[in-house]
Amino acid sequence: MFKRTTTTINIDTGETKELESYFSYWNDEKGYLFKSRARSLNFSDEEFPSGFSFIEKGMLFELMHYIYKDSNILSKRTKHGIRPLNTKDMLKILGLEKSQVYKLINKLIEHSILARVKIEVGSKTEIQYWLNPFYFLSGKYVSPTLYFVFRDSLKNLVPDYIRDKFEEQDVTVRNINGKKVNER
Repeated sequence: MFKRTTTTINIDTGETKELESYFSYWNDEKGYLFKSRARSLNFSDEEFPSGFSFIEKGMLFELMHYIYKDSNILSKRTKHGIRPLNTKDMLKILGLEKSQVYKLINKLIEHSILARVKIEVGSKTEIQYWLNPFYFLSGKYVSPTLYFVFRDSLKNLVPDYIRDKFEEQDVTVRNINGKKVNER
């Protein structure tokens, strides 16, 4: 918990009043308050890793519009509800050939901007693509699951006590090959 003090001044009398409030960057239900002033989708002021062309950045910005709120999963609305984007969807969105989309996806994964995550949904397994909240964040909070997907690139960006809070969470995240990414 952090204490915040706000001073108000009555412009008629000049009288000052201090109000104290308490807040925490950790929320047991939502995770870490990463972008406290976020209202919707945020793009980080941080620079992209070198080696990305203007066109590749433009393709990524196009995909950014498909981030599902508060999850950072690339998704789209269908008549059956929200579902994750697959490579065929990305082909249509970006207007590229299959090999170009795979090349872009692999480059984004290599630079930890995108993650390919295997998720068990009922009896089915689906592949989802998640964007790193360091670069893009849909909402204000980084959930424990999102943290563990991008743990290697986020662990040095969060305060120690927040990293400890994440490590206490009972979340199992596996990479595309089925290996746990949050094993201790």
